[in-house]
Amino acid sequence: AGQRVAKGELIAREHGVTSAPLHAPSSGTVAAIGGFTAPHASGLPLPAILLDTDGEERWI
Repeated sequence: AGQRVAKGELIAREHGVTSAPLHAPSSGTVAAIGGFTAPHASGLPLPAILLDTDGEERWI
């Protein structure tokens, strides 16, 4: 947490056959990495990266 990222920057690599690389959707600062409640009926925790966007939309 605390790392500054640019829009489009690789923030997580794929692991396994059914995964894909994850790129930052906007520029900002990584606020947290961990399990967050999924936005669906199960409410299960899912691994996620929480990004505090800065509104600048800086690209890599």
